[in-house]
Amino acid sequence: MSEGSAPRIPCVPDDVYAERCRVAERVCAELRRAGLHASGRNDVRELSNGGALVQAFEEEGPGVLVEWCVSDELSRARLGLDEHNESDDDALFAAAQRLAEIADGGETPAIMRHAARVEELMMNTIIDILTSAGLNAYEANHYPYVFAIRVECP
Repeated sequence: MSEGSAPRIPCVPDDVYAERCRVAERVCAELRRAGLHASGRNDVRELSNGGALVQAFEEEGPGVLVEWCVSDELSRARLGLDEHNESDDDALFAAAQRLAEIADGGETPAIMRHAARVEELMMNTIIDILTSAGLNAYEANHYPYVFAIRVECP
């Protein structure tokens, strides 16, 4: 490994990745059948109005993960950003300061609590929908995102 380069994450064999892709396609299909918007990793721009991001990983580890994405409007509101203007450095700095104050024990604004509650409710709903459809879906506690769902075929 050359100096300064990141270590390579081991990839799973092609057949394992192909199975993960098949599971991810089924997850999208089941969520759409239930009336929810769902997109894969390459379609993330389709989620500006919210929906499920479904990802099949070729690296060792998580396999197939689903995250509920709230709308851009709610995402911006939770950070205190104006929904109509582009983010500028001053607005992002102010948002970062608010987050730091909250981390230091400050009160969490109602809009942040609301966004987190929506994500939690949708995570539980998606788990229920996918389980009802015959998939093994459960909270992916080890994943860096709070409300991620891991999915496997039974």
